[in-house]
Amino acid sequence: MGTRLVRRIGLWPSAILLLFAVLALLGQRIGLQDAWLRNLLNHVWLTSVVGVAPISVMDKDEVRYWRRAVSGENGNPALYLSLGRIRVLDQDYSSASEAFKQGASATRSSTRLQLTSLWVLGRGQAYLDEKSYEAAGQLTIFLADLALAEPRYALPCNSRPTELSLARAWSFGHEGDLLAEEKAYQLVMALTPRCADAYYRLGGLYYNQQRYEQAAKVYVQGIAVDTRAVVCGYGYLAGTYLAQGRLDEAAHTAETALPHGGGSQANLVLGRVSQLKGDLFLAQDYYERATEQASRCGQDDWARWTAYFNLGWMAFDRNEYELALFDMRVASQVMSGTAAEPQAVKYVGDMYRRRDMLQEAIQEYEKALKLAPPGWEWVWNIHLALADAYRDSGRGDEAIREYKVVMGFTPQNEAVRRELDKLEPER
Repeated sequence: MGTRLVRRIGLWPSAILLLFAVLALLGQRIGLQDAWLRNLLNHVWLTSVVGVAPISVMDKDEVRYWRRAVSGENGNPALYLSLGRIRVLDQDYSSASEAFKQGASATRSSTRLQLTSLWVLGRGQAYLDEKSYEAAGQLTIFLADLALAEPRYALPCNSRPTELSLARAWSFGHEGDLLAEEKAYQLVMALTPRCADAYYRLGGLYYNQQRYEQAAKVYVQGIAVDTRAVVCGYGYLAGTYLAQGRLDEAAHTAETALPHGGGSQANLVLGRVSQLKGDLFLAQDYYERATEQASRCGQDDWARWTAYFNLGWMAFDRNEYELALFDMRVASQVMSGTAAEPQAVKYVGDMYRRRDMLQEAIQEYEKALKLAPPGWEWVWNIHLALADAYRDSGRGDEAIREYKVVMGFTPQNEAVRRELDKLEPER
């Protein structure tokens, strides 16, 4: 095989392959602790394409020759795994699966198999970078089947590669490519089938897109794969049922979360269900518990803010204005320093405006605009509230200025266009 390889690709490429083989053995011996070596090994078979590229277009006789070379009682797992990687590059997943299974049979090293999985995962992320969503989807199915057939290919849930893969998935969404974010989470789920966090993140993506049926399905799967994280799953699932208007299911799920440490989130859902059913005293009790009890799943600030927000408006509807303003100000303080703080301050302004305290409302809206981070997508909503307050207080020029800002964000906003048409002829 060695003579044949030298004859096919030349002496120097063969020497490079030998060097990479030595580095791979060294990396296994030292436990792959150095980042630079892990990175190098992660790209060994890509970098050595000078040696294996001709193999990716082998004819049938050459494939049989290669398989004979790596087969036998003491077959070399590295060659099986390299053949599998070649087949992944060719998108021949049936042959890749066969090669990877043979490689697993020939080695006891889970680390070697997991490094192979990382390489395949990187290939999937590259497809997403290229916006090849269909190719990424096919690779996800292949990975899921591979991890199911040979669990040693699966990655540990709490490993650094898993964390980085989840972060990469999130970054796709942060860049505005929500489809790539969805596919990236599915890739991670395929390789970490016991990692509930991946399921919950994908469920959150579906929830934010109002794809509630899919969100609920993913949350149920997350609850099933990791019983240690059920409190998060039950809380998310209860919120999804609530968004769908499935109040009884939402309440039952939230009550299930409470004994597991559901705390603020579970009480928040139960409060909202009670409020929607007209039991305001019970709702207030649940909301107050939500402000006091922590959740093992985190997100307590969001739950406490929502609880104080709801308590504030309930007090407002009872004409208890001082209590309402107190609750709403506490809500804004809970979100202090976060991206949600401007919106929380804006709600304080809304409460003042509902009481025709326009100057106070304007002050809160202006404060909210100062707090808004650059590029914040909801800043137009604050500009709109400020424009309405200026209009109602007789400050037409300033209202026109703010309405024009809103039109810059929402050029098809007919309601704002009508307000401008009314105000501009008067100037």
